Amino acid sequence: MSHGTAGIGQALLELSHRTGETRYRSAGERAFAYERHLFDPVRQNWPDLRQLPRRGNRRTAPFISTWCHGAPGIALSRLRAYRLYRDGTCRDEAVRGIATTRGMLSASLAGRTGNYSLCHGLGGNAEVLLHAADILGEPSHTALVRDVAEAGREHHDHPDRPWPCGTREGSTPGLMCGLAGIGLFYLRLHDPAVPSVLLLDPAAFARAA
Repeated sequence: MSHGTAGIGQALLELSHRTGETRYRSAGERAFAYERHLFDPVRQNWPDLRQLPRRGNRRTAPFISTWCHGAPGIALSRLRAYRLYRDGTCRDEAVRGIATTRGMLSASLAGRTGNYSLCHGLGGNAEVLLHAADILGEPSHTALVRDVAEAGREHHDHPDRPWPCGTREGSTPGLMCGLAGIGLFYLRLHDPAVPSVLLLDPAAFARAA
């Protein structure tokens, strides 16, 4: 989402929606079509092409599941596209990405692994499920989000057990990789009217103004 084609495609779709210029929608849809041919039906995910070996091909690329790279962020872009244009293909892709996101969250909870950052942690992936519950009308996703939040509170809400952030240097106050973003995740659970920074919906920010 933040480093790849999905975010660019979504930006173009947003621009088309606001301006009425169909050329932007066409460009955004072509961006999604490019990603579509990279989808791995076995892994139910899209490869991380940043780490493609020099002499390798996409079959040797790694797969990760975070907002910034992989199924969660791509699912979020498709959820937004579905809300804007009611595109069935985007909805189907979102559903596949959401299933992969749920699997990652469940495995992390079972193994008590992973950080809680928005960018590439449990907080960001849980946010994707909140959007799925809202846009697709499937409240069942919210239960897993609550499990993620409760596990974080139980394991890390103590001075001797600092919150795991998305950096190798330990805790950081930053928004996307640190404590500010973790706090925002919990704030949005308390008050869903607080806009998400992972999916910049103009209407949500207008309502919060």
